[in-house]
Amino acid sequence: MHDYLLFLLGLTPLLAMIILILKVKMPIHYAVLSTLFITLILGGFFWNTPVQDMGFAVVYGAIKGLWPIVIVILAAIYSYNLMNATKSMDILRNVLASVSDDKRIQVLLILWCFGGFLEAAAGYGTAVAIPIGILIALGFNPLKAAIASLVANTVPTAFGAVGIPVSVLAEQVNLPVTTLSGTIILQLALFNILLPFVIAAIIGGGMKTIRGVGLITLMCGVSTLIPQYLVAVNLGAELPAFAGSLVSLIVIVFMAKNRKEKTAPELGMRTISWTALLCQPTLLAVHFRADCTQR
Repeated sequence: MHDYLLFLLGLTPLLAMIILILKVKMPIHYAVLSTLFITLILGGFFWNTPVQDMGFAVVYGAIKGLWPIVIVILAAIYSYNLMNATKSMDILRNVLASVSDDKRIQVLLILWCFGGFLEAAAGYGTAVAIPIGILIALGFNPLKAAIASLVANTVPTAFGAVGIPVSVLAEQVNLPVTTLSGTIILQLALFNILLPFVIAAIIGGGMKTIRGVGLITLMCGVSTLIPQYLVAVNLGAELPAFAGSLVSLIVIVFMAKNRKEKTAPELGMRTISWTALLCQPTLLAVHFRADCTQR
């Protein structure tokens, strides 16, 4: 009975934060501070944690929040604003939309590939909000676009922005980050294969609408899964989502262009050079991470 009581007390801060945010509708920063206060009370009165240790824990948590989480958020906001200021985002939208006039292929490119890239690069809602805006601008049904975008964003969130959740977890439980990353990829393998079919079915209006794009949809998942696993077990948590989304993008573009002609030839003439330019930040990140790993 004593163990169960301690278990419930340990859950109290988490439950309190969920209730404060979802039921009480308290602003998140107030809910987090209230949860911290509850945690300190429980730690002091029930676990007899020294005040000094609790103080160190609070400082450590604050530092971990600033670095790397806040730094990643600031970098993501800067990169997004830079792309908007230079009109690179508009070019990228046009490139993705010009690959095929089939809405099922477009949604795989924009939600699965581009959305996965955004989740890996920025996270924090950008991987849902930006692709939805692109789909609506292209004339997709807003409700279907929102549902499909949320479904597509389920698998990439395991690694979050630059693999922060997995890296922090590996550090806390003293596991090699490559081992943990590879295990997570294997756990998500089935979802990597099935979810592209679900996304295409949502946009098309049913499973029967997958006919004609079944092979492309299957390769969308396979070409995401294999690079993710290879990168995860060799480099760690930062780059699997990048690798999966970029390789999947290349595979789908290749298959789509060989399946039918582009809908916007004038943009297709610029696709290679502009895409290479827009991918430079990602390529630099991959090169930097690989170089650091070798060292």
